[in-house]
Amino acid sequence: MPLQSVRSPSMKSLKLKQFFCLCIGIGLLWAAGVQAAWAGETQASPGHFSYSVFIDESRQMGIESVQNQTFKPLNDIKKLSFSGHSVWLKIEPLGAEPDSDAQSLKFLPAFLTEATVYKPNEFDPSQWESQTYAAQAVSRPLSLGVLQNNSPIYLRLQSEINFRLNVLVDEQERIELIQRRFDMFVIMISTLMLLASVFAIVRMVIRFNWVSLGLFFISIALATSWISAMGMLSFLTGVDQTLVHQIFPVAMIAGILSFFFIWMNLATQLFKGGQWVKYLWALWAVFFANFVYAFIDPLSAFSVIEVVYKFGQVFCIILLVAQGVVARHQLRMRSEKILFVALLLSLMLPFPRASNLFSPIVNSFGVEGIPLFFGIMFARSIVPLGIILLTAWTYDLLVSERVKSLQTKLQNTNEALEKESVRLKQQKQFIGMLTHELKNPLMASAMALSSIRQRLAGDDQSLQRVNAISYSLDEIDGIIERCSEIDKYEQGYIPVSIEPLPLGVILSVVKNSQANERIYTIVRGCDESLVVHTDLYYVKAILNNLLNNAIKYAVTESLIEFKVEAVRQANVTNIVFTVLNEVPPEGAPNPELVFQRYYRSESAKQQSGAGLGLWLAQSMAYALGTEIHYAHQHNNVTFQFAIRA
Repeated sequence: MPLQSVRSPSMKSLKLKQFFCLCIGIGLLWAAGVQAAWAGETQASPGHFSYSVFIDESRQMGIESVQNQTFKPLNDIKKLSFSGHSVWLKIEPLGAEPDSDAQSLKFLPAFLTEATVYKPNEFDPSQWESQTYAAQAVSRPLSLGVLQNNSPIYLRLQSEINFRLNVLVDEQERIELIQRRFDMFVIMISTLMLLASVFAIVRMVIRFNWVSLGLFFISIALATSWISAMGMLSFLTGVDQTLVHQIFPVAMIAGILSFFFIWMNLATQLFKGGQWVKYLWALWAVFFANFVYAFIDPLSAFSVIEVVYKFGQVFCIILLVAQGVVARHQLRMRSEKILFVALLLSLMLPFPRASNLFSPIVNSFGVEGIPLFFGIMFARSIVPLGIILLTAWTYDLLVSERVKSLQTKLQNTNEALEKESVRLKQQKQFIGMLTHELKNPLMASAMALSSIRQRLAGDDQSLQRVNAISYSLDEIDGIIERCSEIDKYEQGYIPVSIEPLPLGVILSVVKNSQANERIYTIVRGCDESLVVHTDLYYVKAILNNLLNNAIKYAVTESLIEFKVEAVRQANVTNIVFTVLNEVPPEGAPNPELVFQRYYRSESAKQQSGAGLGLWLAQSMAYALGTEIHYAHQHNNVTFQFAIRA
């Protein structure tokens, strides 16, 4: 019951969050579907005018000569060559009956710097009336007056940037209505983007992450792009519309850069240390370089970004799929799978153009029903904000689930450590009990053998057996002591305690613990009063292990050399301890395995032992900040280590 009371609120809260986000996702999909249906319905209705264009490369042609040129139908998918040329737009009314209502003209996006309208004179059609409009005026609807059937009008258009032109000619009242709806839409979406930027700032203040930083910049970039492309720079910011050619490319590239920055952070968060995803940062560097170049030459940078975006999409999809195949183990949790699919789908978004951005808006904003219009406007403005919120939620969900996964693993690890601690404690108790229980019979056996040895004569054959038994008992006692010492060392009951010690104290302790006559000591270049900073217990244990190892495995009756010498290098004096002994042919240990735990060479297996002495000596040497070096030459093995004087 207590367990249920703890888990119930969190599970309920998690399910509510998932249900809420699922509703948002379904709503966004519904909005996209409704928009597509509305766009399809409005585009199916026939237009009242035909639009065709002609490119004047010389920029010198007048209305008289242009009339004789071949005009091609306007295609809002194809970019027009405004830069360095003049674009002539021909608008011809369709229908058998003349339209007596005044007509207006609307251009999208608002990138034109100048437009000259040529209309035939009402009284003399052979004469042309012209009127020129500047950038600020062209960004708003232009009044064309009443257009007569079979009497086309011509417009000479100027711009510094190549773009896809979208034209709308309709009754003046209807165009003004659409313009008001444009203004409402831009204000609404700009407000929502500013709220999204505030949301990103709050997230960064609460807990900074790079995704929130990307959301902040993409919100500002989107708002700036919409305001400048819709011709509302002057109205909302006070900036002259003629500067749109410098502002829009930078804002557009900044939006793409921010999008890819968010995408890269999510991808690297999903595949930590991914060998394929990391190469995509090179593509982000290209986007960033293009963004910096946009401040120098915005028009060239804007023409480059579309190509980079197109090929970058393919590059990202290939590497993301490859990373997903290689790192399938990182796509086990639900949030990881959701994020992987979201990353793939986001790469399939088309590059924002007039044909896929402004044409649907013009068509949908021209609907008659006011409720339907507000539904369209709300759906179109809420979609970017919804995507931003879903991005933040997906990131938070991924981090949350991974934190919970780590907490679960940590809890399992703690439980395993507790079990291991209990096991080690029981092992320690067992080893202590075993040592105590074995020591007593060994001591009793040794005392009994000593008594038997005293009763035997020197030439008694049983004396050799008694000595062999005594030697075996000593070997067993040594193994028990070694295991007990290793257990204490690994349990941390023998901490390192560095203190100043005269060299003579170390030599005296080693000599008292190693009274074997086969060991001869050489002290060279140093006085026993020389002070070294080390741990006496550790040095004694290291030297005893090395000397015992040499006595046990050296050639029978051979001498063991124990050398102590001072070596001075780079104004530092080191005391070097060397143990050298002779081994039988092919009896030297493997230099790569000699310090490994439980390792014993083939020749050493004839002797009793556990293969722990050299491992313990090396471990203690590491604890002192030094290292034992092993060398083998001419049937002689050498173990050497140094401590600083």
